[in-house]
Amino acid sequence: MSANGDELARNPSFDALEQRLRYLELLKAFHEEMLKVIRIYSSSEHFTSERCLQEIVNFIQKKFATYLVSVLLVDELSNELVLYVCAGEEMMNPLVRNFRLRVGEGVCGGSAQTGAPAIVNDVTTEPRFIRGPLPKTQSELVVPIKIKGRVIGVLDLQDQERSRFTHDFAQVMEQVSFDLAFLLENKKLHDDLREYSRQLEQKVETQVTQLKRSEERYRNIVEGAADPIFTVDLEGRFTWANRATFAMCAYEARELESANITKLLKKGHAHTIYKALREAAEGRDTCKKQVEVITRRGDPRIVEFSCIPIRENGSIAGAEFLLRDITEKVYIEKARSSYIKTLDEAVKQQTKDIKDTQRAAILAMANLAESIDNDTGGHINRIQHYARVLAEEMRKLSKYKGTSVDREEYVELVTDLSPLHDLGKVGIRDYILQKPDRLTEEEFETMKEHSEIGARALRMAGESVKRDGLFSIAEMIARHHHQKWDGTGYPVVETATGESRPLRGDEIPLCARLVALADVYDALTSKRPYKMPFPHEKAREMIAAQSGKHFDPDVVQAFLRREQEFVRIRSMFPDTQIPEGKPFVLPARDRVQPEAAVKAPAAPKEDPASKPAAPEESKPVQVNQPSDSNGS
Repeated sequence: MSANGDELARNPSFDALEQRLRYLELLKAFHEEMLKVIRIYSSSEHFTSERCLQEIVNFIQKKFATYLVSVLLVDELSNELVLYVCAGEEMMNPLVRNFRLRVGEGVCGGSAQTGAPAIVNDVTTEPRFIRGPLPKTQSELVVPIKIKGRVIGVLDLQDQERSRFTHDFAQVMEQVSFDLAFLLENKKLHDDLREYSRQLEQKVETQVTQLKRSEERYRNIVEGAADPIFTVDLEGRFTWANRATFAMCAYEARELESANITKLLKKGHAHTIYKALREAAEGRDTCKKQVEVITRRGDPRIVEFSCIPIRENGSIAGAEFLLRDITEKVYIEKARSSYIKTLDEAVKQQTKDIKDTQRAAILAMANLAESIDNDTGGHINRIQHYARVLAEEMRKLSKYKGTSVDREEYVELVTDLSPLHDLGKVGIRDYILQKPDRLTEEEFETMKEHSEIGARALRMAGESVKRDGLFSIAEMIARHHHQKWDGTGYPVVETATGESRPLRGDEIPLCARLVALADVYDALTSKRPYKMPFPHEKAREMIAAQSGKHFDPDVVQAFLRREQEFVRIRSMFPDTQIPEGKPFVLPARDRVQPEAAVKAPAAPKEDPASKPAAPEESKPVQVNQPSDSNGS
């Protein structure tokens, strides 16, 4: 060898080039062998994509002695990469066999999302790398598998050594992934075509069998069918009828021969039949139409029919009718509908009566609680309407959508039960309730007891009639309508955390928050012994100033949005005086009957002249109802 030749042989660049050429030759030979493997398994009669892919990953793993080679396919329903086949040291590891990874996560998921290969020759420096069930992985190569630009999976190679994968090797693996995509696509097309051919053959065989049996079966079925079946031409003339047709109509076969179908129809129903004939002539079916027929004896029958066209030699020659007698069914359905309607009306009326009675009882209790005042006749009505306006407005908030607050039933309950907020005042001494001056601290503590008194009474009422759902709202209103948003109200209760303190914020039931604002607004705009009524503008200003302190800010905003309705309600139900007592008339059924009206045993006849005069009929006793609420 010449000196120049020796220098070239000792040149490191030449050595690297020669080594790369040998490496490329190796990769080329590997790819050719890979194609042979694919051709062998894809041409097999028992070819399956799973078996072929398993052989491919086995071949790659053995050829390059890698830690693990796997194919993961995209599950479009869960948007995950699911391990399909794998080969290597960890292939029997259950955690590896059941491995899943969301698209976009880890090196594999990132490659599936972007559609670009990923070479990681030191996984400790790659933030996307997820160790998973492979503890020895030091380097990783991921190549996406694409069909028509859409990623359907990835080819994943992992090794125990760092810097194992070169760009030349990655390019060969990209070609392998292209071959895998081609294999999977051809397999799918092959399976789809084979399944379609199988279904087509099965369908043709089934239809041939059905055609062979249809004529005989049809002949036996229609002749012995319980329902009337007959055929007519396109003009409506009978061409054939089964025994059930003659039995229903009470006609003999000779009487219907060539007769028109209108012979059976009640006047006014011919247009329905002829419309069905026109549809049959156009090749369309008619189902479940009703007509009335008249039998030979003159009896009306209600029938439901279907009509299908009859085809002969490629054209429509007539129609076949199938009738079902539904006379009794129609009469029963009408009677049932009438009964259900009557029952529904009775239930609605009874429900209304129960609700009216319930509302009347609530108003009676509320009036009892308010009877200590002489000018609160409109207070109860106003509180009800204020509470309804606020409840309707609050249910519009997104936070309450889909909750019990969003139902009309909740609005009705808050409206009906709001007057019971001060029911406990019946247990407070009159001198405190009627005191015209500011209460002392001791008197105010006594006054605060009315919330617990009312709540206990309502809870006992709910338990006694087993209507906890109804009375629980009333109990919450009575107990908590003096709670304040900032936690400075009363009464003190034991919270879920074990603390004993007033409720605050959302801890306060919404129904109590609504009544709290309604009650304060009514107090501000009403006359009291210690003040004159404030105008609406002043009351609005005072309530707005207490947003987030005394009142729930959302409830205040609801009030401000509907404030004109508060003004209207205030004018609709002004304060009124309690009416004086009226004369009481004892009902006739409770009066003492005059002695003359009492039947006595028959006595000897007397001389009319000696018979004493009958006493005058007693007059109704009138009692003045006392005006003092403590009177008897």
